[in-house]
Amino acid sequence: MNQTQKILPRWFHVWFYISCLVLFAGGVANKLTGVPDEGLNLWGAAVGVFAMYLLTLLVWRHREALQALVAKISLPLAVKSVLIGWFFAEIDELVNYPFNPLFPGISLFQDIIFTTPFYLLVHLGWFWVLRKYKFTITETFVIGGLTLGLFEVFFGGVNVLAILGILVFPFIVMVHGVHMVMPKIALARELDNENQTDTKWKYVIGILVPAAGGIIGIGLMFLLSFLLVSTGLMSPIV
Repeated sequence: MNQTQKILPRWFHVWFYISCLVLFAGGVANKLTGVPDEGLNLWGAAVGVFAMYLLTLLVWRHREALQALVAKISLPLAVKSVLIGWFFAEIDELVNYPFNPLFPGISLFQDIIFTTPFYLLVHLGWFWVLRKYKFTITETFVIGGLTLGLFEVFFGGVNVLAILGILVFPFIVMVHGVHMVMPKIALARELDNENQTDTKWKYVIGILVPAAGGIIGIGLMFLLSFLLVSTGLMSPIV
């Protein structure tokens, strides 16, 4: 394997550093001036996203060891891909929980339980995309990150400023791109095949298919929440 291969171009790293500093400075300024976070801790988001950035670089540097480990696991390829994506998605939830939990008042355990159906179905759709279409490692990272970034924006209602924010500052790309790229890194030899299609439509399909899985996953998340609370197995989120 070519050890000099880059997961992201240099301009992205510079763009990310600058935007991270802007986000952190804005969060600190809000803290010092008493401006409320309004549901998003800016400096905490900067810390969390930078931690995930470092994790990505670490995994990429040791990808051959990860690939060798995953190759020894006797599970269907689809199952391994979904579980790898889910595992790193929940690491992201763990890292960001102290600053920006899923909902105000939610416990870490509830956070992980409720996001599991969402991430499992997102990554099931994502596995189909990665198996059928030819993506470079950078395309996988960026398209995967935009998939859930745009999903979050449109799920909360169309917001032009939020969409522009995703395009200007790569935080959503980094947050969600991390767990979306991990199956591609860990299963590169098994996912890539000569029958993969290379078409411009792959970018649209790469966004829509995982998003469709996410919509179903959110429905299951609310159903699971209702069942656990109604049976007394979990306390309501307050």
